[in-house]
Amino acid sequence: MNLEAKRSREHTKESHELKLGDVEFFLKKVEGLLRNLETRMRILPEVNNEGVSECPFSEKLYAEKEKALKEVVEELTKAPIYKGVIDQEISGLRGNLAKIHADRNRLTLNEPKEKYLVAANATEFHINRNMERRNNLTNLIAKAEEIIDQAKRKTWPLGSPKKVRKISYGTKDQGQKWLGSKWTGPGTRVEIDNLISLGQMRKKSTG
Repeated sequence: MNLEAKRSREHTKESHELKLGDVEFFLKKVEGLLRNLETRMRILPEVNNEGVSECPFSEKLYAEKEKALKEVVEELTKAPIYKGVIDQEISGLRGNLAKIHADRNRLTLNEPKEKYLVAANATEFHINRNMERRNNLTNLIAKAEEIIDQAKRKTWPLGSPKKVRKISYGTKDQGQKWLGSKWTGPGTRVEIDNLISLGQMRKKSTG
């Protein structure tokens, strides 16, 4: 094998390793995004059809769940690309294995035949490793689709939730509920002017 052919082979090997490394990174990234989405789903508070909840920041939690869901869906669109990388690698390895067996069958001496056998075993190992990698990807896609389906059923009842809401000044009295961004019920509104006046009175009494 001349130097140019050797360099070309080494470059091809590095390209395959980089692509397969990208596949592993993709698998780990999707797994992390799914864990985040599942966590966001678990902490969602109960909310009625009018957006009323005992949790004062329920809408924010639903907004964060929607963001986590979007991240998973967007990342999952890349899955066919990485599956193609794996399939291409498996196809190339199987072609190499067939050539190794064909070349070995033409040999008569035991020593070179043994070397070809070692090469065949190593190639079969990499084929099996990539088959496992492809199965992991297939299983991860199925798991992600199931979690996505569950997440889509847990929706904010008043449309698209917003993460940041303006909060009304007020106090929580008995019988009140949190409605998205404010308390509802009797005696919820405390005028800002009254608060300022109260502050001035306290300042005079302590002065």
